[in-house]
Amino acid sequence: MEERKEEGEAEIQEHGPEHWFSKWERQCLSEDEQLPPELQEEAAAAAQPEHKQQKLWHLFQNSATAVAQLYKDRVCQQPGLSLWVPFQNAATAVTNL
Repeated sequence: MEERKEEGEAEIQEHGPEHWFSKWERQCLSEDEQLPPELQEEAAAAAQPEHKQQKLWHLFQNSATAVAQLYKDRVCQQPGLSLWVPFQNAATAVTNL
């Protein structure tokens, strides 16, 4: 019984995440981990502006959509519906921007 348990555990370990990568991928990962700290910081700093730019663009798109919807709802307002929710959505989106 114990032997089956040990065999099962060994089989599970063989299929673990460390065995999912090819030899080349493991080599790349180990080289990446061996970068000097100043190069790791430099790489992280280089990626950060692109992330900020994408976030800003996404916030702009959300704001433009919310304001356009508010404008559309103002013109095509149905009786009994409030503009409060579209206004809140637009205000929140612009504030986040």
